[in-house]
Amino acid sequence: INTVPVLNEKRNNRERIRDVLLSGSMTIYGIAERTGIAVDTVKATVNRDKSTFLAVERGGGSGNPTEWGLRCKQ
Repeated sequence: INTVPVLNEKRNNRERIRDVLLSGSMTIYGIAERTGIAVDTVKATVNRDKSTFLAVERGGGSGNPTEWGLRCKQ
């Protein structure tokens, strides 16, 4: 589904972001680039869903953005 743009766009943002992060952590800018979701929307989504997403490496400003990953489900 991720490789077929029409099908991928029908999935919600949380699912699309989660699928991209299955390959490893990345910044909101990397997530936005890979998913086609606006940077502000990616940022709001990962900050809103703390049960799914985890800040794995905190950044410190525009030159050092936070890396986001998936929280392990127990």
